[in-house]
Amino acid sequence: MYTQCHHCKAIFRVDMKEVTSAQGQLRCGECLNTFNAVDSLSTTVPEKFQSTNAQYSDIEKAHINSMDDWQSSKISQGEQQPRKAPTSKQSTTDNFGSADTTKSNNLFLASLFLLTFLLAAQVLYYNPSLYSDNVPKRLPEKVEMLNYNVFAHPNEAGVLLISGSIKNNAKHAQPYPSLEVSLTDAQSNLVGFSRFTPEEYLSNTTSNTALLPIATPVSLRLKIKDPGNAATQFKFSFK
Repeated sequence: MYTQCHHCKAIFRVDMKEVTSAQGQLRCGECLNTFNAVDSLSTTVPEKFQSTNAQYSDIEKAHINSMDDWQSSKISQGEQQPRKAPTSKQSTTDNFGSADTTKSNNLFLASLFLLTFLLAAQVLYYNPSLYSDNVPKRLPEKVEMLNYNVFAHPNEAGVLLISGSIKNNAKHAQPYPSLEVSLTDAQSNLVGFSRFTPEEYLSNTTSNTALLPIATPVSLRLKIKDPGNAATQFKFSFK
């Protein structure tokens, strides 16, 4: 079988099985353009090249030998046959497949990096002492409740007021801790529990952004729900 390049008119001997497997798409060895071999497929050589077998053989051989990016195999009469070129459809599919895989991998790595960065930023934000020597270390176990009073709220029914003072026994000033209040009965059973932030238990005259000074009493005042006669003891702890 013979076919002709639509761009440069070069003539090639081809195998029908090869043309079929390549879906008709071959690459010309002269102009390197891909063409549809089926459109010009013929069982005879075009008339202008039929003068002699030798003339056709030389022409065909010259065209095919120029296709140095293909493998070729010997066929009858010393002529050569070009290896089939990948079809445009196959090439496009392979390229897109490779691009999609690369894009997915890059997106996954970028997402992983972003999540790692956000996690690290969150840890550093809530634990500044990890990266700065200027931030005082928190030692809530060094904070002591000096004294306290519990009495009914004068204006709100069912509410108790607790007033008292705390002291920092550490060797340096430190951030104010959270305050936990536990209420127990005569058998030490827990009947009530509340946790308060510095903003909730400090008086208006104390800045909650300041540090708890060393060995200096600081007043506190807070409200809790009255547990009734069941509560006989109050326990304070700092976190």
